[in-house]
Amino acid sequence: MEEKHRQELAAAQAEKDQALAEETQATLAALDAMRKAHETEVQREVAKFKGEWLRRMQSSHDITALHHAHEYVLVKRLGYLLGNKYPQGGLMETRPP
Repeated sequence: MEEKHRQELAAAQAEKDQALAEETQATLAALDAMRKAHETEVQREVAKFKGEWLRRMQSSHDITALHHAHEYVLVKRLGYLLGNKYPQGGLMETRPP
């Protein structure tokens, strides 16, 4: 009777150990899947951030180039207007002595 009881306890322990091992494997698989999903999401967010940053930098660069072009046109126009108003040397002659 004691031998049969020991065998039943050993079988129950083996079954318990097997179930624990299966549960551990399932947990590890789930954690691995979660890690991969998280990694994919992080990569997607990084790519999105880089894209937005590049667009902003490009837009900023375009605005800066436009600003410089506008300044160039204004300087040229001012030079043209002053050249017409004050013929060569005329600007210097208008200064008080």
